[in-house]
Amino acid sequence: MTTTELPPDPEREALKRRARRGAAVALVLAALMLGFGALVAWQGSSAEADANSTHTSATHELIRARATLRRTQAELDAANGAVATFEQSARNTATANAQIVDLEHQVADLLTRLRATGETEDINGYNRAVDQLNSRLDALAATYDNLQAPLHDFSNALGSLPTARCAGPATSKLEWTPYGGNGLQCARLLVPLAYDELDAAQIDITVVKRPADDPTASLGPLVLNPGGPGGSGIAFMRDAILLLPPDLLRRFDLITFDPRGVGQSSPVDCADDLDPLFNADLTSASKQTRHAAVRAIARIAHGCATRTGRLLRHVDTISAAHDIDRIRVALGVEQINYLGFSYGTYLGAIYADFFPTHIRTAVLDGVVDPDAVAAPATVSDYAGFRDSLDDALDDCAAKPACPFFSGGDPQTAYDALMTRLVTSPIEFAGRTIGRNQAEIAVASGLYEGADGWPKLMLALAEATQGRGGPLSELSDLYTGRRPNGSYSNQTEAQYAVNCLDYANRLTPSEAYARVDELAKDPDRFDASGVALSLPCAF
Repeated sequence: MTTTELPPDPEREALKRRARRGAAVALVLAALMLGFGALVAWQGSSAEADANSTHTSATHELIRARATLRRTQAELDAANGAVATFEQSARNTATANAQIVDLEHQVADLLTRLRATGETEDINGYNRAVDQLNSRLDALAATYDNLQAPLHDFSNALGSLPTARCAGPATSKLEWTPYGGNGLQCARLLVPLAYDELDAAQIDITVVKRPADDPTASLGPLVLNPGGPGGSGIAFMRDAILLLPPDLLRRFDLITFDPRGVGQSSPVDCADDLDPLFNADLTSASKQTRHAAVRAIARIAHGCATRTGRLLRHVDTISAAHDIDRIRVALGVEQINYLGFSYGTYLGAIYADFFPTHIRTAVLDGVVDPDAVAAPATVSDYAGFRDSLDDALDDCAAKPACPFFSGGDPQTAYDALMTRLVTSPIEFAGRTIGRNQAEIAVASGLYEGADGWPKLMLALAEATQGRGGPLSELSDLYTGRRPNGSYSNQTEAQYAVNCLDYANRLTPSEAYARVDELAKDPDRFDASGVALSLPCAF
């Protein structure tokens, strides 16, 4: 069978050509439309991303602004409370001073009478004068003792008084601005957020200077650090001016700063209420209660990241040591002198390790072993506290007048008190003082050495009677809790620095396991030791 091809139909061929052109045009238009749609979608997603980024930045700024407002309000409340304490302490001191002056006049008169009766050989009159003189001397000693309470209150209020903010601009140079009294000056120095990263992010460090009394005899800057970590060098300047020898003040420019994350230097911020860190019921017989306490601590730790952001990863001691060298460069000197206490010795050692030629002289008081920082924690970490407590309790056992004498066996009485606090914590001023907080209070009292034993023994004796005021005061002194319930930045900064520096961090699962072990038979200071290690697990 054969097929016959029809001759081409010009009209039909023209229709085909038009159809092909139309299809091509349609394809081009479709491609253009798809491209345009993709462009619009890309622009839309880009705009959405920009909007999201702007919203995120605004949210972070709002969080920081609110945190600053909260800190400012807390510091204002603390300042008002401190002023009230100062005024009351001044009144109490004035009253005691007036009594002392009156008693000193009485003693002087009695001494005159004593001399007169001695000269006339009036034995009875002489003996009466001696008795009166002894009673007046006892009253004088008691009045001097009465001065201790207002002076102690004054000292505590001074310690909780917030530092003023530096009004100068944040720059790469030290642009000194007057800072309060005593001829102090301050400056805000810009430093890299991360010394090991190449981005341009910066934070500012507040530096305070007290010029040498004799500039012509100056031996250069003496950089101070009070310890911590988390201790405010700026706050310490108040003490340094009063306590350092006059010749030191004459020969050195005192330089101090709040290390990164501390006080006035881009502070770490974690939570409005830090009580759960120290009030945690970690020794409860209830597993549910113990784990709820751990979760409360974890929430505070997570809040540090939310509120502080990138800074939280860069408040380590090595970064702070590099900041010191930035301060040295900005001061325009080849070498600095350094005076550090406690943790400040570790910071000084790290600085000397990185910049050995930039140190002229250094005094490290109460040295922290740098190798110990990198070593895992062991039970022996609290051996020093246990030994000190043994000494304090043995001293009390030898003195029937000791408030915690407990029939000559304060050791047993102490363990009984701590055991009782597990099931029957003390309610005080709306707060609950359990074993954890009590151990923190005891550690705080032991820091003063033998001078602090009488106050510590009184606090323990009061606690056995269900009165938690003295223990609470000691605990607050350690944790930085103010009378109004707010905390200084020191606790948050201390955790942030330690959690970066130390190698003894628990994992979350280890944290829960460690807390469960406490319920069995905790040794002295085990509860507070575990509690203080928990935030770093999260």
